[in-house]
Amino acid sequence: DDTMVAQGVLYPDYPKGLDFLTTTYCKGEPYYKDEGKRYIKNPFKSALTFRRYSAMDSLVVDEIFTAQVSDMEKIGNLKTYKDQARTIEPLIFIQEHGILMDVKGKEKASKECEKEISKLLCELYDICGFEINPNSPKQLKTYFYVTKGAKPYMYGGKMTVNEKALRRLSSKGYKEASIILKLRHLIKMKGTYFDMTLDTDNRLRCSFNPVGTVSGRISSSKTIFETGGNMQNLPPEMKKLMIADKGFVFFSMDLSQAENRVVAYVANETRMIKAFEEGVDLHKLTASLIFGIPVEMVSDEPGSCPLG
Repeated sequence: DDTMVAQGVLYPDYPKGLDFLTTTYCKGEPYYKDEGKRYIKNPFKSALTFRRYSAMDSLVVDEIFTAQVSDMEKIGNLKTYKDQARTIEPLIFIQEHGILMDVKGKEKASKECEKEISKLLCELYDICGFEINPNSPKQLKTYFYVTKGAKPYMYGGKMTVNEKALRRLSSKGYKEASIILKLRHLIKMKGTYFDMTLDTDNRLRCSFNPVGTVSGRISSSKTIFETGGNMQNLPPEMKKLMIADKGFVFFSMDLSQAENRVVAYVANETRMIKAFEEGVDLHKLTASLIFGIPVEMVSDEPGSCPLG
């Protein structure tokens, strides 16, 4: 059993750590969680303190989980918890096993990325007339909206140079905006993916959290040894470097418009249901309704619409 998973099912918006759960469920229990932090900072001070801290971590979960089960039974969520808890074992197996990587291919991709970044930076500096940081919102705002006099793009009431804004600037003829978009992608690819630290057996691993998000979805991050990273959103360039174990193959599977289809049938939205069952593109149908034209007149050819 797992108190974090139970808390995620019971109160997804609340913290799931033992510090919060101890305060919530263990009546009159003195706060002890900082003892572990103090020991990490000074491990020579008191081994007894750390032993007490570890013992408390083991003891409080029994008290907490007993209360959580009672709460889950009251609101009818015990089955949901058990279903979610079943993911722990396979997730631990996946964490431990990892995926073998093409190390040479990864190093080559990193070097090629570095060369392309260097080339694009020179091109960007040449257009701007000075060195500018493609990841500095402050510098980019000053350059585009003050120096170049472009109309500022707003998001949440504030000026922005996010991806959407740069794409719009690029479509207006600012070549430097297009270069910055490429640079951001390459810098992300190199720093986050191609330079990701593998374990000594050349396998890529991560740490999975069975209730990592407010919605209850699984999340992933670096391991406790600071290797690997988020393995749930790896780009195609990184997936190409993965090597299936001997006797195995990789499959990449996804559901087609799963959420949209569920919404259509649950809401009994007849027009959406008809579109799905007749194979009509839902985006084309939306465009046809907005512009008042037949679906077959809506084009998906690039450049066929002046809006972009």
